[in-house]
Amino acid sequence: QGFLVTTTEQRTSVGGLFAVGDCVNLLGQISVAAGQAAVAATTIHNDLL
Repeated sequence: QGFLVTTTEQRTSVGGLFAVGDCVNLLGQISVAAGQAAVAATTIHNDLL
């Protein structure tokens, strides 16, 4: 389908690489991308602690 595969934490199979928004799914909504970005940011924050 041309999309990146991610976990529920927005992680890709490449270490340290997260994906959100249009490269992940067809929804194409800013609110969805913002929510995914918040999940990714929280995951990154927790990884750094």
